[in-house]
Amino acid sequence: MKPYAPCLLLALACFAPGVSADPGDDALKEYFELETAKIEAGFLSDVKNKADWLAKKDTYRKQLFHMLGLSPNRERTDLKATITGKVEGEGFVVEKLHYQSSPGLYVTGNLYLPADRKPNQKFPAILYVCGHGRVKKDGISYGNKVHYHHHGSWFARHGYVCLTIDTIQLGEIEGLHHGIYSKNMWWWASRGYTPAGVEAWNGIRGIDYLQSRPEVERVMYPGLPSDPGHALWQRDFLGASGLLSFTLTQEYAPFRSAFIDRLGLFALGGSWGGFESLVMPVDPIRTATDYVTPGAAVRLHVGLEDHEDLFADLEKAFSALQQ
Repeated sequence: MKPYAPCLLLALACFAPGVSADPGDDALKEYFELETAKIEAGFLSDVKNKADWLAKKDTYRKQLFHMLGLSPNRERTDLKATITGKVEGEGFVVEKLHYQSSPGLYVTGNLYLPADRKPNQKFPAILYVCGHGRVKKDGISYGNKVHYHHHGSWFARHGYVCLTIDTIQLGEIEGLHHGIYSKNMWWWASRGYTPAGVEAWNGIRGIDYLQSRPEVERVMYPGLPSDPGHALWQRDFLGASGLLSFTLTQEYAPFRSAFIDRLGLFALGGSWGGFESLVMPVDPIRTATDYVTPGAAVRLHVGLEDHEDLFADLEKAFSALQQ
């Protein structure tokens, strides 16, 4: 990697909020804008085909983990997961909990479980990492997980186990994520610290916790070694995308078209990778091996629309199946 980081940090320091401008700052700003444009224009310029990508992807992955502070491999210490209480809702149960992603680093979260479950019954699991959604009353922070309660409860009512965890700055235990962004804590970069690495590690350990739960059959995420498609994902990708499929149960399979018709934000289309959300009925055909699955399959491409609007759109369509 080229040593751009010290220069860019200097530029950030020069133009950060609350930092006085000195003569020559305009020239420095123009210089760094040109350098940034040069880096952007050369992004993956040395990758021309699949062979190039396969030769370089491991290096890129190592660089990513290094930048996140997760390389060399961090030790997976005892999570010391603790359930502090339970709340019952209509069709779901919430277990209030915390775990330690590293010794002394507490992560607070809510685990949503289907209310109607048999002993030893297994469910697919989802790790839900919150976005912006502060919930603070009378000086007490309840965590941004509370803001997204309607998402976790929806998953539980529809047969999933969902672990929703707080972020650093908006959690029950209020930390600081925006140290460089707005607090001029430039020593974070000097010491190689990034809050993005902490958020990523908290999520990785959250998946570890989900895998330890007796209710969870498997976590559906190709980045996990336990996922059936992990070997292909590891070979060809650095991360996952917004393209996914699901099947309606046999009971609702005849109403797949009605489900798709009720969607407003997901447009019917077969072009993937753009900014818009798309939906398509699929009936997979395999020639090498048989593809046998009950129900009817639906493929979604999640675009850049607001995620709450997309969830509401899907929930409206699923509600139509109950009518």
